[in-house]
Amino acid sequence: MITDLLKVEVDEAPETFLELTRDNLGSNQLAPTTGFVLTTSKLTQARLTGNPSPGSVWTDYACNVTSVGIRRGITLRNGTPSLEAGTASITATGIELDPKTNGNIRPGVRLRIRAYVDSTWETIYQGQVGRAVSNYGKDRTTVSIECADLVKDLANKSVDGGVAESFTTRAQTIASSIGQPFNLTSTSPTSLAANTVQGTAAAALEMALTTEQGVAWVDRQNVLQVFGEPDVPGTTAVIAFSDTHVEDSTHACYSDIGASYDSSEQVNQVFIVNETGSGSTTYGPYEDLTSVATWGPITATITTNFATSGEVDAFAASLLAGHSEPTLNIDSLRVKRDYIPWWAPTVEVFDVVSAEYHTEAGTITDTLRVTEIEHTIDPFTWDTNLRVITKEA
Repeated sequence: MITDLLKVEVDEAPETFLELTRDNLGSNQLAPTTGFVLTTSKLTQARLTGNPSPGSVWTDYACNVTSVGIRRGITLRNGTPSLEAGTASITATGIELDPKTNGNIRPGVRLRIRAYVDSTWETIYQGQVGRAVSNYGKDRTTVSIECADLVKDLANKSVDGGVAESFTTRAQTIASSIGQPFNLTSTSPTSLAANTVQGTAAAALEMALTTEQGVAWVDRQNVLQVFGEPDVPGTTAVIAFSDTHVEDSTHACYSDIGASYDSSEQVNQVFIVNETGSGSTTYGPYEDLTSVATWGPITATITTNFATSGEVDAFAASLLAGHSEPTLNIDSLRVKRDYIPWWAPTVEVFDVVSAEYHTEAGTITDTLRVTEIEHTIDPFTWDTNLRVITKEA
């Protein structure tokens, strides 16, 4: 069964990870049993790392996991990024994970889920327990555990505005405010204005990223990844999805695909609310008059933190140039299998993938960015749904 190749693992060391494992199952007997080590790669430019993970003391539980659901990613609309909390839900039978009797199943305890593929245990999710519920039937106990990643910490952390500084310095300050691991890769020359906005760390980071046109997400190891615009990773497709089989090491057949042409998926009228040390100034409307005449006004209001009005004008012009006409888009890819697809445990937010779609009207091909990953896993199926957008030129 697929769930035989999963680990939902608990570390009982104080302030460390919770790890629930399935090592007792037959197909796991030859699997590696080494503990998890959080590593970070070397970056050649500005590289700033937050607090390291604490030590680990793993305890294995022979629990009967019946289903796992994982969802994580970001939202990108009209060039503005929004961080989304990555969540996981686990259902199991038996008393081993019952929070009434197991003192390790508590809110705030860290948890990860791994899958065994290509002779390696790959982490597919890591976060913290938010809620655990036991239901006691006549013949068995069912336990449901819900988790969230560190986007929750960013959303719960209050921060003040910022002084006039570089994007790199601002992103470092915000990312380090929650005391969790992060990687910042930025060679950006962008200068941000001072601002007096009081809000959450998540909102402050999103405003900085919008101004910079950078991107950030929390990866499958629960590490915040932040990139300046010149440093956004990924140039070639790591997975080539198609509806026909191809003998290629990067090929994957999909089960279903979503493709749409939506007249509302554009913006032809823009207002920019620019925050500075003097307060908010609203610019606009900036308009693509040809698009407005054809489709009617479709308006977006975007908050930025530019130092000059000229930068606001340039940002609005770039936004309208890239989003003022609807296009035919591939927006989702689904793969459902009775085994673990080779790519599914390691696919990451903002990975570049390609997709080919044969229709009566012709063949659609596109190079895409993954913006959301959703896994639904039970003993007999591994179902992955990817939300995607067309890759920037």
